[in-house]
Amino acid sequence: MRTTRQISATDLMDVSLNVLKADGPFADEHCTKFKSLKVEPKLVARAWEQLIKDGFVFSQQQEHGPHHKTTRYYISLDGVIAIESCPFFLKGRPYKWKAVQNYLSLAWKVITVIAILLNAVIVLVFTYLTYIKP
Repeated sequence: MRTTRQISATDLMDVSLNVLKADGPFADEHCTKFKSLKVEPKLVARAWEQLIKDGFVFSQQQEHGPHHKTTRYYISLDGVIAIESCPFFLKGRPYKWKAVQNYLSLAWKVITVIAILLNAVIVLVFTYLTYIKP
């Protein structure tokens, strides 16, 4: 029985993209980086399919015979730009940066709603104290 370490989806996506960038124009699911992380090759293949959907990677199939095909994965310019455009504390982790941006966006929306409600309560209190109470 083969044991695998749990890795979050965002970390797997970031590692997969960085392995493609570091290992040259292509890599396979059995790369030494993934073996050291003990990630299943099936998960790596699924991560690369998601990278293709996101536009960070493209693939080409090569035929080596009538029944033998290999798929090569290449990092695209969008993938390189995504890796390099992350802030310094998340360098090389575009999916983690996207998750942080989503969290900050949600936090900002909640804070603005709370500020609007607090402002409305303050206006009502001042209106009550100014016109109704005297």
